Amino acid sequence: IYSKIPNETSLPDGTFIFSCNVSSQDGRTSKANTEIEIKPTPIPIVSIKNTESEIHNFDKPLILTANVKSEYSDLIYQWSLVEGNIDLNDKNVAPFGTNQSQLYIESKKLNETKYTFKFTARSQTTNAVGSAQIIKKINLPPKGGKLFSNVLEAISLQDTIKLTTSGWMDVSDDLPLRYSFYQVVELENGETIDQPLHPFPQSKAEFSFIAPTVDKDTNMTFKVVAFDNKNAGASATTTVKILTFQKQQNETNEIFAEKLINENLQQLINEGNFERILQYIDNV
Repeated sequence: IYSKIPNETSLPDGTFIFSCNVSSQDGRTSKANTEIEIKPTPIPIVSIKNTESEIHNFDKPLILTANVKSEYSDLIYQWSLVEGNIDLNDKNVAPFGTNQSQLYIESKKLNETKYTFKFTARSQTTNAVGSAQIIKKINLPPKGGKLFSNVLEAISLQDTIKLTTSGWMDVSDDLPLRYSFYQVVELENGETIDQPLHPFPQSKAEFSFIAPTVDKDTNMTFKVVAFDNKNAGASATTTVKILTFQKQQNETNEIFAEKLINENLQQLINEGNFERILQYIDNV
């Protein structure tokens, strides 16, 4: 009996004649031959599909998909890491595991600039193995930035708050940076949402606005997100105490609102930001 045993030296491909000679003590002999053809063992043909551009953004999930062509139906799949430092066995990193044709890595887990991933398909019966590798370059977001306010306290609908951000660092290929400013609003269920203070990211690293309306003195959080030219973003926050506006004695809400409009509307008109004008009127 001849069999190919995995991890041991086997016969090369080709046709072989095997003989078996039997002899007895009294000199009688017998011989039998058989012919065996050794065919090459086919290996799985493996490729990895790249569904995005060459550079992957840090704050998005990474999805890699392998394609396998094989005569075998008993293949075992396995993803592994050739270059880079990340634990693919960690369910917080790769929640669906590494033994499928698709590898899913959660966003914000790839903290290095380059990773090399390997996919392997192996037959359980013949141990035939096919594999492929893919290199993924990671665009890391800006870092090191802070957000500052020109005031620690501001009176609702009267005082102007000026937010300024600085200290952001990024590689030169990812510049220039753009900035979006937000008011962090806490919902009744305790969750928070980021309410934009302006419609689109801007190149200026500062933004001014009239303190939003509150019905009681409130510590309010403001946020800036710095985006590089590939849309990878990082954030910083600051807190300002917003004080309720104070009406004069016997002053009606209508008269007070008209006074606020007269005091601040011209400033907004001069800036030419009609969205902020509408927002301010709505707050009043």
